Amino acid sequence: IYLKKENVLTVVNLMNHVRISKRILFPSTALIYKASTDPISEAGELDQSSTYAQSKTIGEQILKFHSKRQEVDHTVVRFFNVFGPGQLSMYIIPQILRQIIEENRVVVRNGAVMRDMLFVDDCIDAVLRLAVTPEAANDVFNIGSGEIVSISDIARQAIQVSERPNVEYTDLEQNIDYSPTAIMADITKVTGTIDWRPRVSLAEGLKRMWDSYVD
Repeated sequence: IYLKKENVLTVVNLMNHVRISKRILFPSTALIYKASTDPISEAGELDQSSTYAQSKTIGEQILKFHSKRQEVDHTVVRFFNVFGPGQLSMYIIPQILRQIIEENRVVVRNGAVMRDMLFVDDCIDAVLRLAVTPEAANDVFNIGSGEIVSISDIARQAIQVSERPNVEYTDLEQNIDYSPTAIMADITKVTGTIDWRPRVSLAEGLKRMWDSYVD
């Protein structure tokens, strides 16, 4: 709850106490959307059942209000599942790779959960392009791959990338509260605004992460 509170208060303090003269780029999340196996547009239905989603939605609203009041532009980017070397161990792909390295097995809570995975280099490229594109001012953009994959498929691809024999895979098939069962970005808007498309495949991204662990 403390972290969710900070999501809101940080935006409030920034907008109230910092003199801003250039466009603000606000990092939001795709977890504010309602679960769907179909691509979700920026106008997609929201799900406010988690405090994290609520805090990010409120942050977007505060940003829009204050940017209008201060007559400064803003751009909101809603990140889907970004991954890459150096990612914290709390996230799914680092968990999977560490299990392969340390235990020669992978255990996931629910392999049927589906996510849109975007490699960090592609994410950074999109954000940097949006930040300097006038047409991106005062608008909201999904940042994702536009493709969906199950946690089970991610685990199996990671095992394949590792080239380690006899890695055991177990799916606990648990229900995970306050987490969408499936979520995928409609990236039509962002690709129509900037010259950008994801370039790094899931397999290539997993290989780069694996190499960063074992080198």
